[in-house]
Amino acid sequence: MSEIILSSKLQKSIVPSTYVRKSESIMRLSDCQINIVSAPAGAGKSTLVSDWIELESCPYVWYSLDVWDNEVDLFLSYLANGLVKYEIGQEVGKALLQLIGSRANLGDEGFTRTVIGLFHQIMAPMIIVIDDYHVIYDKNIHRIINELMRQMPQQLRLCLISREDPPLALGRLRAAGRICEIRMSNLKFTEVESEAFLNGILSMMALSVDHIRLIQDRTEGWIAGLQLMAQTLLRSDNKESTLLSMGANNDYIMEYLLEEVLNTFDGELQLFLLKTSILDDFCEEISDYALGNLSGTSHTYLEILKRKNSFISTYELIDENAKPVTWYKYHHLFRDLLRQRLSIEKLITKETIDEVYKRAGEWFESKGQYLSAIHYYFNLPLEAARLIELQWEPMDIALKSNIWLSLAKRLPEALCKRSPVISMGIGWSMLDAGDTVSCVKWFQHVEVLLSLYTKKGQVIGSTDVSVTTSAFAIDSEADGEEGLLVFDHREFDQLPAYLLSAKAYIAASTGDYKALFDLKEQLKALVVTIPYQRAWVIETYVGMLEWASGDLIRSYKTFYEIWLKSKQFLPIIVQGSFFALLVELKLQMGELIEVERMLEEEIMALQHPAGDGLYALYKLYQATLYLMQGKVELSLGAIEESQNFGMLYNHMDWHYKQELLKARIELLYGNLEAATKCVERGKKHHFSNPIPEFMGYEDLELWMQLEAAKRENRLGTFVELKWQALLENETEETLPSYIRENQLKLLLWYAPKKYHAYSEMCQLLLNRAIAQKRAIQIVEFSLISIKFTTSVAVQQKLLYEAQEQAKSNHILLPFYEFSDAFEDEKRILKRGSNQVLTGRELEVLTLIAEGYSNQEIGATLFLSLSTVKSYNYSLFSKLEVKRRTEAVAKAKELGIL
Repeated sequence: MSEIILSSKLQKSIVPSTYVRKSESIMRLSDCQINIVSAPAGAGKSTLVSDWIELESCPYVWYSLDVWDNEVDLFLSYLANGLVKYEIGQEVGKALLQLIGSRANLGDEGFTRTVIGLFHQIMAPMIIVIDDYHVIYDKNIHRIINELMRQMPQQLRLCLISREDPPLALGRLRAAGRICEIRMSNLKFTEVESEAFLNGILSMMALSVDHIRLIQDRTEGWIAGLQLMAQTLLRSDNKESTLLSMGANNDYIMEYLLEEVLNTFDGELQLFLLKTSILDDFCEEISDYALGNLSGTSHTYLEILKRKNSFISTYELIDENAKPVTWYKYHHLFRDLLRQRLSIEKLITKETIDEVYKRAGEWFESKGQYLSAIHYYFNLPLEAARLIELQWEPMDIALKSNIWLSLAKRLPEALCKRSPVISMGIGWSMLDAGDTVSCVKWFQHVEVLLSLYTKKGQVIGSTDVSVTTSAFAIDSEADGEEGLLVFDHREFDQLPAYLLSAKAYIAASTGDYKALFDLKEQLKALVVTIPYQRAWVIETYVGMLEWASGDLIRSYKTFYEIWLKSKQFLPIIVQGSFFALLVELKLQMGELIEVERMLEEEIMALQHPAGDGLYALYKLYQATLYLMQGKVELSLGAIEESQNFGMLYNHMDWHYKQELLKARIELLYGNLEAATKCVERGKKHHFSNPIPEFMGYEDLELWMQLEAAKRENRLGTFVELKWQALLENETEETLPSYIRENQLKLLLWYAPKKYHAYSEMCQLLLNRAIAQKRAIQIVEFSLISIKFTTSVAVQQKLLYEAQEQAKSNHILLPFYEFSDAFEDEKRILKRGSNQVLTGRELEVLTLIAEGYSNQEIGATLFLSLSTVKSYNYSLFSKLEVKRRTEAVAKAKELGIL
């Protein structure tokens, strides 16, 4: 969708020249970082906040909500577009727009953390005002606002305006005194304020103290009532009669006063008011077009309304020709009355009202403002369905399927089910959001509709996709007499391809590799038939299949091409996810030197504000790299550095990967209980992932079970049972898939030496790893094979081959994990495992070894002298030494240096 933002929703309320400032409330707003202004309609909430904003004189984002803003991507799109208007918010706003298309890569928790992290990068004072928050019910939006209030950035202030208390976690904020709440009692005008306000408008009308007191008594200081009373008195020939005719009920007063104001206009002007009340905001051009008037007609009426000060305010927007255009909006109470009269008194026919909606939609559609057009078309569902269907492809390609889905859900379901393209879009959007269950019924429905089309040999719909498109129907067995609807014929022709893609998507997401393998050839043929903006998804499945079969080289080539092309049209987070796949592949291939180079280059290039989440992920991969090279201390340091960013900006599976990496280190140290706790924590953050893992939680659980069985002297039986369970579905003609190698590898390492089947399988897996040039697996299976031969010569040959394979990439971890020849080194690791140095402590120790003084260390690492001494004390304590020379010697003995 080329334009999803209505600029009018980012305009703050106008402060009338007659407004009487509420100084005490403004002072309270200025003194607090989080403000909630909660009061009924017409209480002056928005005007108060607008007056405060003007006094603050700092950049602000004002976002006026509507009920259709209950979609988190759309909600954040508006905030991002508000931020980019200011230099201090441009980078954060752009990063937020990039992030919006990446929610599936981050998960809800990670996405929320990353959003909050971006707001923390606003480095100068800014105010965010969210008006009409009472219309929000979306839990994802509430979660982001709750988290923002909990971790409020220092330079940011937040103000929520609502007709009722928002369903947010306010209790702790109240208790901590971190929130200011302005309510109706604060907004009501005192008698003195009412007098100043009324005299400002009615300066030519001498109101007595009794008059002021009567008005104050009737309106109870309610600003909307005061405004209407002033307008009524201006038009009244007998102020005494008017004042006495008011009742004592605010609802009655409002109805009475609005009627009085409306009745002062002549018939044509009333008709103009009623018709334009259908429009939310409008300029003269759309007013003339929507009402079917001659150009300039609206200008005449609007000038009269402005002169009469008739509850109409103005603001300017820049049009497509870079020229300022005046837009108008009625006070919402006045607009509500007009719409109520429109519906009750039948002054205008339904046909005329529908025509206004249709022409308003046409005007916005002609300007490329499709969201506004759809908003008006919703009163004519067929027109709304047409434009929503036409916008499915561009919005999906732009990674805005969540926003599109929120629009499609506002259509009648029966109408959606008549459209194969909309049905496909709904299913695909659900799939994009990770719902692999609810989407299936929509895909099945598309298959039914396509079978009907094939059977009938014709399709229903218009070949004209212009603003005036209409649709027609033929008989159908799907939906009675109404039949199919097709407006986007190009997308309709692609539906069989999209169905196949959806099947692959579900299979990949649920880890059903058998189903995915069955689709492999069809997927490869499919890639060349559809636009690349969609084809990359298909290529991703092909890459996954190659990976799952162990063909990591081919898989790397596939994902590398996707990564390069993704830079042209995908958000930075999605690009980063593809880069992470490349790193994962290279790690599994054992090309550690190349991984080191890739990570260093990409980390250096991360200048984008959205990159902090990727930085955390990349540092975690760096930690994995160090572990594979046997640099355990450096690995722990990289984990620590990753955690500094990851806890705030975590990528979707960052927490999971971090805990599993720590579990593997604990297993290396022999700390079974600690490893178990890490895995349990990691499982809480696990999500279905089709990518074959380096070492998944199920693999680690098996490893811990094997270690426990070994300690309890029941290893043989346990291995045999697990072996049978793992291979029961395999045929003699095929090797177990690559994704099952980890568990086989662990069973082989713990298996008794006497069984020929184990030895044979180990050799087969080693041969496959050699054929597929997977260095780490070659090292691992070579080392494990040593246990299945009694020949010293063969053992030495296998060890030599493993060492030669490992040398070029500095692979060391497998020698600790799968070789009895390195038990001494493992004992050194275990001995130091309870006193692990942090990354910073290791840096300090390295500089000590190089002869740096404490002052020089502080200057090099940008630390104070007292901090350096603190690190010295900590690492001396862990190494159980008292002097620098002893610390260096002990560290070298333990292999730390």
